[in-house]
Amino acid sequence: MMLSLNCLILGRASEKSFTEDIGEEYDTDDKVKIKFVDFKVSHLKEKLFRRQIIKDITSSSEYIDLWKVDGKKVNEEENNLKEFTESDIKEKLGGVKMVGKNKLKSYFIKMSEEEEEDIHVFIVSTTTGKCLPTFYLSNKRFAVTKYRVGSDLFFRVKAGPSQQGVPQGPNWNDASSVYSWIQTFQLNRGRNRLVTSFGMDFEFCGRDDTIDILWNGNNLLNRNGIVERFKYHGDREKEHHPIPVVACGPGTGKSRFLDEVEELLKRNVDDLDDPNNKDNEDIQKIRNAFKNMVVINTTYGNGSPAKFEDLIIVQIDDDQVINAETSLAIRILYEYFRPKHNYGRFSFSDFRSLCKKHSTISEFTLNTALQVVHTDTVKQKETLIVLVLGIDEFNKLHDVHKGACKALVNSIGGMMLDSQNIFFIPIMAGTIEGPLEEYITESRYKQLRLPLYLLDRNHATEIGKTMGLIDEKYGKLHPYFQVSIGDVGGHVRTLEYFYEFFEREMETKDPDKKDPYKVEINHIMHQVEAKISYEYGLGSYSRWLTEVLAKAILNLPVNKDDKIKFNGKSTSYRDLSSMGLINLVLADTTT
Repeated sequence: MMLSLNCLILGRASEKSFTEDIGEEYDTDDKVKIKFVDFKVSHLKEKLFRRQIIKDITSSSEYIDLWKVDGKKVNEEENNLKEFTESDIKEKLGGVKMVGKNKLKSYFIKMSEEEEEDIHVFIVSTTTGKCLPTFYLSNKRFAVTKYRVGSDLFFRVKAGPSQQGVPQGPNWNDASSVYSWIQTFQLNRGRNRLVTSFGMDFEFCGRDDTIDILWNGNNLLNRNGIVERFKYHGDREKEHHPIPVVACGPGTGKSRFLDEVEELLKRNVDDLDDPNNKDNEDIQKIRNAFKNMVVINTTYGNGSPAKFEDLIIVQIDDDQVINAETSLAIRILYEYFRPKHNYGRFSFSDFRSLCKKHSTISEFTLNTALQVVHTDTVKQKETLIVLVLGIDEFNKLHDVHKGACKALVNSIGGMMLDSQNIFFIPIMAGTIEGPLEEYITESRYKQLRLPLYLLDRNHATEIGKTMGLIDEKYGKLHPYFQVSIGDVGGHVRTLEYFYEFFEREMETKDPDKKDPYKVEINHIMHQVEAKISYEYGLGSYSRWLTEVLAKAILNLPVNKDDKIKFNGKSTSYRDLSSMGLINLVLADTTT
């Protein structure tokens, strides 16, 4: 035996780990003998897939990622491993994603006897799983429908009249019942930030166009914003209530916009406080309504990642209906109330599991969740409140189940029309521009596209100044700094990496005075290049960008669905935008 690796599937406790032994030679599925010195990560994936435990979570070895982890850190987090997400592997376990073409020995050069007993590899399924046949177990007292999606089991229980001792919880279709139930916990109301990385405290700038369109709408496309929508509150005409959408590539500032939207809306409401508006009845109604504004940000990403558990499968005759509306309702309840138990705060997965223990949880709708928040906000049921709901990383739910997304979009649009005591402002954010447009269009709603333009050079420089990293003179006169800011191009995540590496090198080279002139800008840019190449896979897609760059330089307009061809294969501008490789803005065709 040449190497013995202890492996653990993400989402399981450490005692569920297993050992994979690699010998001097390995026979591939294609009957080719591979010596250990040539054994690659892709071979390990293939070997793992021969185990039933792996076949239970995915349909192919192509749909698993392997992460090498720090065994000591795994031991430190042993009690928390079941709740870990893929980002936790990287951030808390020192995880490094293993590349299929790399030789396995490059990751495991030499291990001590102590290290041999640690967990070495985390296995992450990247597929939506496979559905096994549904079957039923029944007797006179109850009927159980059992589903398997990937490695997760879902149960829908229909209780008979003699069923005893099963905790029913609240009436999930009744807001007052759910409100009474949630009050049995310790509540810690307050909104957590979506962005917690280095750039969370960057000066927020360059988003005037975004909030202006959310507030005033898009006159060119005849799409109402908040002000015009408010005039039609209670009107069921879909044309009057477009769904606000922030759909652009990763790292462009979607989550940060949701973090700041409450303050931005308050600022717009304050601007209405003008003597000229004193007799404007519509304006006064808006001002009064926004006195009872609630902002809740939910996410299908870090903290409460989209999983198969978010899907509730309901059997109706011969059809299975996939319900994801309950997943959003549970997230609203969790994010707004922040419930605790006697031992501390619930993680989202704990809270979701608790809710799903109740057999009637599938009856918990978006409308009921919003009414629970309304009940907590005001005592009078007829009082109108403004409820802003950010739904971040919607693309992650799309990755789990596309059909569930379509139904959820329809539910969100319906709430914009139906609720009389809530003026509902959803903001959907994600990277799946094409599918999201399709979902909204198929539900016969319109979308109000909220643009997130690249930051200009002045804004990018100002952020460094407000952080205390540079002064006015440095920002204007240092030639390499200005060139580098130009190369960053206003992409928010890349700018975050730039200033993070800049601060780190400045503190390392001059910890006392923190002189920015001691920073080697070329070194910083090499680090930034390596980071974004790894995060966004630029090497794989750079071949598509020759034509794109040419049209950008020549300022030639393109259609989002125009095809770009390379070596007989094609992609679209929309696809490149969704991957964060380019930023698309509406072309000015008036000249």
